Amino acid sequence: MKNKLKKYILILLPLLLNCCSLDRDNLLDPKNPNSNADQVVLVELFVNDNTGYEFCNTALETIEDILECLIGKKAYFRIEAEKRIEGNSIDLDVKVARLGSWKRENLNLKAVLYEDMGTHLHRFVVRKIFQHQAINAMKPGEVKSFSFAGQLSNVQNSNAIYALVFVQDQDETTMEIYQAAKFK
Repeated sequence: MKNKLKKYILILLPLLLNCCSLDRDNLLDPKNPNSNADQVVLVELFVNDNTGYEFCNTALETIEDILECLIGKKAYFRIEAEKRIEGNSIDLDVKVARLGSWKRENLNLKAVLYEDMGTHLHRFVVRKIFQHQAINAMKPGEVKSFSFAGQLSNVQNSNAIYALVFVQDQDETTMEIYQAAKFK
């Protein structure tokens, strides 16, 4: 029996030693120092009067050039979220992974819930804006978990509730959004 065990160890030892030095070349692997993801562009456009589509189309045409610069930019965060609604209560569990070796501190994680009304005018309605949660620092490859909970009111269809989650700089002069994601 002792000889068999030695034989297995001798056979498996080179295999185990080789596995320790595997390249971490997957760009979505948080432990890969070169990992990144495509950045999601977040545009805020609120219309509070009855000018309707003409105003929206003009505003979108104006920022079209700005959006071209942002599309294709790499982000160094990955966001995943799971939403649970029971009656008027909602729980949102969020995981943020820090990709690459890019160093950034003093960030906020923000979450907004909105309902898709399914109509042509007044289609998306914000139902809840959660208090932000601070992300003081994250090491490369680190994954942090966050929870948001609250009550919803005036919801017409709980199956049409979406969560928009984003990582934003705490610096009030830039307030740059480094990554955003939408979840159903």
